[in-house]
Amino acid sequence: YYTTAFSADIAGLLGPRSCAEVRVPVERDIWVQKYFTSPPFHLARVGDPLSFTTDMRTLGPAAISSFSLHDYFVPQSIGNPGDWWLDFHWDLTASFAVGFVAGYQPTTGPTVGTAYPARNYAVWTVTYPDGHKITKTVSDFVYIIEQPPSDGLAVRKEQLSPLPAAGATVSDTVEFRLTVTNVGGAPLPIAPLVDQYDPHCLRFDSAVPPPDSTAITSAGGAVTWNNLGPLNPGQSASVVVRFHAESPCLGTINCARTADMRQGGAVAVDCLPLDIAGPRPQLAIQKTRLSGSPAPLGSLVEYRIHLQNTGGAPIPSPLPLADHYDAAFLEFDSAVPPPSHVDLPAGALTWNDVGPLAPGQGKDIIVRLRAIRPGGNIRNCASASFAVAGVPQPAQDCAMVDIQAAGPAVRILKERVLPAGVAAPDAPPAAVGEAVAFRITVRNVGGVPLAPLTVADHYDPGCLEFVTSDIPPTHIPAPGHLVWELPPLPPAAEVSWQVVLRALGPCGEVANCVHVTGHGPQGAVTEDAACAPVRLVPPEPGILVDKMVKLLAAPVAGDVVRFRLQVRNTGNTTLASVPLLDHFDPGAFEFVSAMQAPATVNLATGQVGWGNLGPLAPGESRALSLFLRVRDGCRVASNCAESHATDQYGRAVEGSDCVAFHIGGECEVHRIYLPLVLRQYRR
Repeated sequence: YYTTAFSADIAGLLGPRSCAEVRVPVERDIWVQKYFTSPPFHLARVGDPLSFTTDMRTLGPAAISSFSLHDYFVPQSIGNPGDWWLDFHWDLTASFAVGFVAGYQPTTGPTVGTAYPARNYAVWTVTYPDGHKITKTVSDFVYIIEQPPSDGLAVRKEQLSPLPAAGATVSDTVEFRLTVTNVGGAPLPIAPLVDQYDPHCLRFDSAVPPPDSTAITSAGGAVTWNNLGPLNPGQSASVVVRFHAESPCLGTINCARTADMRQGGAVAVDCLPLDIAGPRPQLAIQKTRLSGSPAPLGSLVEYRIHLQNTGGAPIPSPLPLADHYDAAFLEFDSAVPPPSHVDLPAGALTWNDVGPLAPGQGKDIIVRLRAIRPGGNIRNCASASFAVAGVPQPAQDCAMVDIQAAGPAVRILKERVLPAGVAAPDAPPAAVGEAVAFRITVRNVGGVPLAPLTVADHYDPGCLEFVTSDIPPTHIPAPGHLVWELPPLPPAAEVSWQVVLRALGPCGEVANCVHVTGHGPQGAVTEDAACAPVRLVPPEPGILVDKMVKLLAAPVAGDVVRFRLQVRNTGNTTLASVPLLDHFDPGAFEFVSAMQAPATVNLATGQVGWGNLGPLAPGESRALSLFLRVRDGCRVASNCAESHATDQYGRAVEGSDCVAFHIGGECEVHRIYLPLVLRQYRR
């Protein structure tokens, strides 16, 4: 049974409320989810980092033996090519109990390109002890623009038919209503509107009123109205647009976009996902290691790649397949059928075409690699991709192997430990005075116990100083040198601990290396080394306060408006004290609630305060929601948030942001009566 507590967002206004618990009998399965936590409302600007959450929970009575996550963005042009957050993997192999939960909450590097929108996919795969695998994919989207988002213009997109709950099927007419509302305080003479759609999934049919132009480009389809204005404050204009469902599509995104020329082209966007049902191909890949693990050094490691079309339509040719292995530990021996291309230095095998695959059809490929170096958790991944309605449909699976030498062999790894929720292609620089954490892992990759086992850590004492370690050093022979004498380590075992150093000066890139020496039972010596350089820079505290509100129409008296507030540490030092104060017009609003709860609320002055949202590590952020009820209409309401923060050394930094919009409703008319003076004039 799977027991869960459901939550609902009550009309999107009052925050989550627990509703019920249910117990549902299930076989073994997994539940997955993904959503963006920043920026809010699925809208970002070029340069913004992106934060998202993806979670997986196992269901049913069986435990799993391993799981993996593949997370990637489409298009990759929103980030620098090669950034690891665009295409990363992680695997764990152990025993995970029934109901095991895994989650990941990264923050990417700054975006460098626009996307209308970008999709972020998470592919979760779990493996059971009998080898059975379950893979599920979940996604979310973000619209990335160059202009600032508008707080004076609102756009709303509604699906009229078929009803969203029913979904659409191929050949259906899909009808949307798009509404543009002037929520600013001044008249809007020009209100353009563009409706964007995927021409692989939908074909434009008609619209009322008719558009000024339609176009299909490499970026997709666009239906354009040059001007739905003029719009007075609070006034709206609507269009109804109809599309023909052309082909099966899952989660195609249809977006309406407008621009506020009063704010230099500030953008307002609203998007809706649409599923179009129908027979569609679906590719599944399962990679299985047929030989044992650990594999003896010099032996052949055999894998089977099984591809199967689990969908209801054919997968056409060409269907390319790629297999990647770590060339430092494995080398290619043979494959059946042989690959079209072999890149030995890169550890890459390519088959130009393993298709077509009819519905239900499968195909096996056998790959043999030779173990050339001892190591643990050596990954080997197979991947293939084809397009459905112009959208890439990737499939991937990985298998792991340990390689063990007959005699003594040891491996050591040293890596920078980043703050929770912060991810980057390379470790970010550390500011002078900041603590820098590293993790050291030693693994016995040989076939005999290792004893004694000595680990030495070396760093520049003029740039770094020792703070603490999970395993205290056995001795510190000199500044910049730490030594651990470890207990005996049996074959395939590992030991891992964290070391914390403090940055002393802006030294630039500093080498930080670790060396291990082990001895086998007969006295044979094995060694390994690894480095984790770190760049040390002067301290520069920074903060960004971002306040957003997404309005679908001008609010009126009694409406509850949700504001999203986000505070991000844009500097390189830890912000220890991060108070946040929100100001609103008490004549226009009244406080309803907030997520998270504020420390102070002053209804008379219209102030809501949070005592301290810190500490915030570099790149870390806090987001919260504020709910205010409209008290009086026919005015322009302004709402501001500010933070006066300090880092751990007392350096001050501040940031603020405001939004302003028109509150609709009946406006009271004040009549002024002036006396009329009549005079007689004589000619």
